[in-house]
Amino acid sequence: MIVSTPQEVAWNVAQKAIVMFDKLNTPVLGIIENMSRFVCNHCGATEEIFGSGGARRAAEQLGIPCLGEIPIVTSIRQTADEGDPVVHSDPESLTAKDFLKIAENLTSQINLQVQSKEIKPVPAKISPPGAAEIQIEWNDGVKSVFSSRELRAQCPCAACVNEFTGQRMISTESILADIVPYSISTVGRYALHITWSDGHTTGLYGFEYLRKFLL
Repeated sequence: MIVSTPQEVAWNVAQKAIVMFDKLNTPVLGIIENMSRFVCNHCGATEEIFGSGGARRAAEQLGIPCLGEIPIVTSIRQTADEGDPVVHSDPESLTAKDFLKIAENLTSQINLQVQSKEIKPVPAKISPPGAAEIQIEWNDGVKSVFSSRELRAQCPCAACVNEFTGQRMISTESILADIVPYSISTVGRYALHITWSDGHTTGLYGFEYLRKFLL
């Protein structure tokens, strides 16, 4: 389970955690967005101090479940310090329901890990790096061919896509025509990590994200 805050720098750190868990053969059950919003203790107004939805967007791109969002609320700290967590002391509050929903989603993901026999599309073979095209043969027999330049332009990371508006900040025309991948590696059963010849290294391409290019 990955816990991240909405802003770009936090998600960059979370990506490193995902890579580490993959090396340890530890499955990632989902992503939680912490400090998703500030809730005023007096009037109940909310403010998205660190932005919003960053973890949810990242989860969608990587095909990892977003388990929920936790706000900044005084009652979380107060009840924890008193030894009576908000889910017990005030179970009908919105804050408690946020935690309970996360617990339910986490339980569901654990059950899916144990019970599900679904075969998700994952790469069975990937062409060597260093070429103008990236070819992927999937375990369901589908073959994909991606232009290295176009795939670089479609990088979903926060450096390439505005985390607040979702607007893409790069275009194919802005990418060097001769760009190639220096390295391509799988991250668990959900993403490719590509290091590009222009020095860009922060993009994780979810398998579901890549499969959308086939539509």
